[in-house]
Amino acid sequence: MNDIFPITKYEKVRLLGQRASQLSNGAPPTVDITGMRDPLKIAEKEFNCGKIPLKIIRTMPNGDIMEISLTKRVLAEKPLAEKPLAEKPLAERIL
Repeated sequence: MNDIFPITKYEKVRLLGQRASQLSNGAPPTVDITGMRDPLKIAEKEFNCGKIPLKIIRTMPNGDIMEISLTKRVLAEKPLAEKPLAEKPLAERIL
């Protein structure tokens, strides 16, 4: 079975918010934060390095529970640098 599970952008936002809250309440960071003060930026760096100490728990339609470690994840969204569909030229929207 494949051990890499995609996570949605909604799960990512929830994780970053939760971790930023933990950091602002005194939790120790898991990455080097030299020069960083914003808890959300630190949480993003932890996420990108795969060192965020949280798990996603999904309840599947059949009732099974899936626990996803963030060291084994792939973000199921398009890169943030990509323009929204409405801002793309018509020729690119058709493709």
